[in-house]
Amino acid sequence: MKLKLAVYNMEWMKNLFYADGTPKKANVGSADDRKQGRRSERLAQVVQAIDPDVLCIVEGPDTLKDGSKTASTQLAAWRDLHHLAADYEAVHGIPSGGQQELCALFKKSKIRLVHDPQKKASTNPFDNFFLVDTMDSLIQEPSKHYRPPLEVSLRGPAA
Repeated sequence: MKLKLAVYNMEWMKNLFYADGTPKKANVGSADDRKQGRRSERLAQVVQAIDPDVLCIVEGPDTLKDGSKTASTQLAAWRDLHHLAADYEAVHGIPSGGQQELCALFKKSKIRLVHDPQKKASTNPFDNFFLVDTMDSLIQEPSKHYRPPLEVSLRGPAA
C-alpha cells in the first residue's frame, strides 16, 4: 500500500482557535479573528490540495494538561469547518509545557496512528534535562525538550 505523508508547520495554529477550542471563521468576530479565519481557510486549502494520507503538524493547537482542551478535538473541529476528508482523524501526544503541540491528521480508511510512547512512565519522560554539545565545543550543556516528540505507532486501517 502506498501512503502520502506530509509534514506541515502551521506556525502558531493555536491562533486559529478561540480559547474554548472553537475554530475562528473568516466572517465572524473581531478583525483579528477574521484575519485568523482567512489564514485558517488558506491552510485548509493547502491540505486539500496535497490530500495527504498522514499530515504531521508542527505548531498545532494547544493541549491542556488537564485534558479540557486537546489538539485532537480542535483539529477535528477544524477538519469539519473546512470540509476536509471526512475520514481524517486526529492524534496528539504528551502535552508540552509550551503553547503549541506536535499532532497529526490521518485517513483512518488507510491507516491508524495511535499515540504509543515507547518509554512507559507515569510522567512525561521528556521533562528531564539531558546533556548535549550544541556548539561542537566538547562541552556538554544541560538542555530540555520544549515540546515532547509525537510518538505514534502505525496500524492498519480501522475495521
